[in-house]
Amino acid sequence: MSPGAHAATKRPPQPVVSDAEGRGRPIIFGFVPALDGLRAVAVLGVMLYHGGAPVVSGGFLGIDVFFVLSGFLITSLLLGEWARRLTIQLGQFWARRARRLLPALLVMLVGVAVYAKVFATPGAFGNLRLDSLSTLFYVSNWHFIFGGGSYFNLTSQPSPLQHMWSLSIEEQFYIVWPPLALVLLHLGRKLRPSRRLWPILAVAIAGAVASALDMRWSYQGGASVMRLYEGTDTRCQDILVGAALAVGMAIWAEHRKALPAGVSGRWAATRRERSHPAAGTAGEFPPLPHRRDRRRRLGPGIKPISAWEVTAPPARVVLQILGWSAVAAGAYLWSHQSTPGAFLFEGGYFLFAVGVALVIFCTITAQRASLSRALGNPVFSYVGKISYGLYLWHFPLFGLLSGERLHLYGYPLLAVRIVATLVVATGSFYLVEEPIRQRRVRSLTEWRAWALTAGAFLGVAAVTVAATVPATAEATSTARLVGAQYAGPPVKVLVFGDSVAWRVGFAMLASQPQNSYDVSIDNGSIVGCGLLRSSEYMGHGIPELLTQQCNTSSPKSAQWPAQWVGDLQQFRPNVVMVLAGRWEVSDRMINGRWLHIGDPVFDADLRQSLEQAVQVGTSTGALMLFLTSPCFASGEQNNGQPWPEDSAARLAAYNAMVRQVAAEHPATVKIEDFDAQVCPGGAYATSLKGLQIRDGDGVHTAPTAAAGQWLDAQLLPEAISVGRIQMAGRQLVAPTPPTSSPTSSSTPPPTLAAAGLNRSVP
Repeated sequence: MSPGAHAATKRPPQPVVSDAEGRGRPIIFGFVPALDGLRAVAVLGVMLYHGGAPVVSGGFLGIDVFFVLSGFLITSLLLGEWARRLTIQLGQFWARRARRLLPALLVMLVGVAVYAKVFATPGAFGNLRLDSLSTLFYVSNWHFIFGGGSYFNLTSQPSPLQHMWSLSIEEQFYIVWPPLALVLLHLGRKLRPSRRLWPILAVAIAGAVASALDMRWSYQGGASVMRLYEGTDTRCQDILVGAALAVGMAIWAEHRKALPAGVSGRWAATRRERSHPAAGTAGEFPPLPHRRDRRRRLGPGIKPISAWEVTAPPARVVLQILGWSAVAAGAYLWSHQSTPGAFLFEGGYFLFAVGVALVIFCTITAQRASLSRALGNPVFSYVGKISYGLYLWHFPLFGLLSGERLHLYGYPLLAVRIVATLVVATGSFYLVEEPIRQRRVRSLTEWRAWALTAGAFLGVAAVTVAATVPATAEATSTARLVGAQYAGPPVKVLVFGDSVAWRVGFAMLASQPQNSYDVSIDNGSIVGCGLLRSSEYMGHGIPELLTQQCNTSSPKSAQWPAQWVGDLQQFRPNVVMVLAGRWEVSDRMINGRWLHIGDPVFDADLRQSLEQAVQVGTSTGALMLFLTSPCFASGEQNNGQPWPEDSAARLAAYNAMVRQVAAEHPATVKIEDFDAQVCPGGAYATSLKGLQIRDGDGVHTAPTAAAGQWLDAQLLPEAISVGRIQMAGRQLVAPTPPTSSPTSSSTPPPTLAAAGLNRSVP
């Protein structure tokens, strides 16, 4: 169930009570305002989390509340339809879901496409086209898991559709669960009346437990946080817990059945009342209950709201203690669990889902108690009613209303964002969602309505594709330089480093530099791996496992030094061009602690990695051109402040260390100030003199031939000069002559053994 996708209606879910025909009678538990209030708490938690409010550091758990509500309400609808029809009309079910969800989604996608075209930096959302299409077809969770077609979004500005992964999981549930439930309900007809719902209950419980175990084992097996957090198989545990609750309450209804006015609610009807219902009352109890039952009434004149209402004071006290305890536990997690971690992945998500299910149960069975009244207040009820629009629009609006654009930060920025989202969501609810859901446009015939929906669907796909075509396409197709050919063998340049270096090498190769320079280039950079090795890094506030080339838990043969050696022996370069820094300015998990550059332990490991890069890179006789790292501007935190990995102070510390290491190897290493070339004056710039140099992600260079030509002009002359020195058998600086001291000697040439491949991994 998408956020707000099942707001208050005149047709509430109807859990089933089986009868002799296996059909069951629907027992209506009525509209429960507390469920809308619970939905409001969930969407507000998510919005506060994405807005950077420190008091709700675990607000991402609001997604789990939505998931549990989805499983409960949708399963209740399916059981109710089965009770009325002895079947589930799948086509009508899916049509209702489409009518409820698609219109607002289509409008939002058009708005995002316009935002990307008009307001966003060119190339900022390079994969928005795929993001939009995957959202449209409800597979965005898998699209983002597999990198959205590109790794680079993981360390750059998030897509304005990043939040749509959860709706994709819910839509996948809508597709799979109804036909499976129909099969299980048919199988249950062969069982005794009291056990007809056992098959669907067993599948729901087994599926939830299996999903929780899948998440636990995948986490222990080293799966990425994104795979664990957004995978359908790992997250369906929440939805199935809600489904199990719906079936369990339907089975419980076997022992309660509808109560007439004036009869007190109890945990279950007496055997006498269940066996001898009043004639003509369709299962209702006789007007005069047993004498023992009258003593259990809540009070004179008080009647149960619905068949689910528990009015016995001891039972109500127990329900309130359980419900408020679950709320307190959830509030603790929301205020202390800032990111998904071991506790959640190893069973915490399952326990949280059970707690949400307990809150739902308590609010339905004690609707006049304090918990239900607190959640069902008018403000929460209204926010829950428009929660679908709030969830759809909040993430792209938060990106549009950035701290840099509004010159606001912290809570003032959050207030502006929330007010803007409330306004847009209210308009979406009353102008788009409700008129279409209630079919108020009566002038359209059914086939015209379907044609209009299909046309809008295709139109959005066309708009998103047209509006998000990469701005670099024209430069790639037209930029070519043709120059004089040089005599003699070309200088062989091998590029090493991380994804920033990979982009530089890619752009240079795209420009066909051999037509203008006496050079041959190969790219040995490793996407997702710089020079410093550890187990985890912090990217935009989310802990992630490093790739095996930079992960200390990997075999040494799989780490970057071994890969460098293989590339060096195969290509035999004259010059090794090294560019790193993005990963080195991020927080790292080292010796069980999160550290960053400036910490003595971190700096010692980083210096050792830089030394090893020099030793390995020059081990085959090549000279090294070590580039300083350029500045970064990969967006801002939820509170409007820059990300720590974009810090100018961290970058300056890294570049200073690179210069220091290079100065200690003057004969084989030369510094190229790439930072000064790309970030003149220390300021980030997407374009220089009208030419786009940096990608819109704020991290990498533009992957175009035009940018490659510019990079050629900045880097290749120096690389060729260094390469000619190496080809002449000379060093960059003449070695210092040996002194008469018996303990001194000239530095021996580096060898593969000296490359440090056998030393302990930092």
